[in-house]
Amino acid sequence: MVCTTPPRPVDVEQLFPEVAQYRRDAVRLHPRAGSPGVRESSLGGPLLRPRSEPWPHCRAPGAT
Repeated sequence: MVCTTPPRPVDVEQLFPEVAQYRRDAVRLHPRAGSPGVRESSLGGPLLRPRSEPWPHCRAPGAT
């Protein structure tokens, strides 16, 4: 599957030539819904973490 971004409706560099020097290539992620199993972790979904381990937290003063 190839996912591409459609062409921009306006040419920003033509409207604002001073921003052209900041142009960079980027990688866009195209996440898809999935169904991770009990042995898999997933970004933005269920985490694979042993139930016997306590959940990490910060004990520093003032931390929320």
